[in-house]
Amino acid sequence: MTSVAVTGLGVDFAEFTLGPVDIQADEGIVAVLGPNGSGKTTLLRAMNGLVPSARGRVMVGRSDLMARSRSALRMCSYVPDGDEMLFPELSVHEFWSFYSDIRHRSFGDDRVELLTRAYDLAERLSLDPGEVRMGEFSLGMRRKAQLITGLMTDPEVLLVDEPQNGLDFVSSHEVRLVLGEARDRGAVVLMSNHDLDSVARVADSIVVLREGEVVGRSDARFASGDECEAFVAGYFA
Repeated sequence: MTSVAVTGLGVDFAEFTLGPVDIQADEGIVAVLGPNGSGKTTLLRAMNGLVPSARGRVMVGRSDLMARSRSALRMCSYVPDGDEMLFPELSVHEFWSFYSDIRHRSFGDDRVELLTRAYDLAERLSLDPGEVRMGEFSLGMRRKAQLITGLMTDPEVLLVDEPQNGLDFVSSHEVRLVLGEARDRGAVVLMSNHDLDSVARVADSIVVLREGEVVGRSDARFASGDECEAFVAGYFA
């Protein structure tokens, strides 16, 4: 099983400072919680090596993800909350074919297996990968396309920002199942999530951010979203 160790991760912007953040994730699903502006997205982007000014280390096994190590990149997938991973002029099928070709050329992944997994996930999430361009999708459909792209490689480590943003309750439920199945296969999942009911259902531990600092942690499973909300709210009273 692959572990993730975040050590001294920090980012300095003109009006915002993140960190230093330390997180140890040896297994399961870790939820990063906090209000808008607390640094959740910046943390996930920095972990993936997408914030040039970031400092610290993110060790995936023995490889540094922040340094964009080839071995770390092969093990990890990142799903942003936004249109960062989408090409609006391409259909979903065209993009998945393009992405599977990149994975094959970079890491030797089997194209057919990747596309088969993508189409299986698309059926579960009720996404029709037809000829409609991704730029014409609704928010929920774009979200499904992003999630499937991140999951089609069956990653050992998944970094996902707001996985259920824009999804209806049926798709949101299915995403919870998919994330739980990834965890059960041994993947480490780090996610930000405003849906505290989902956090209570699937997260094995939580990290609470406030104004760029880690102010709370819990390794307890919560019985409900209300219980999780009460725990998090205690750090903002």
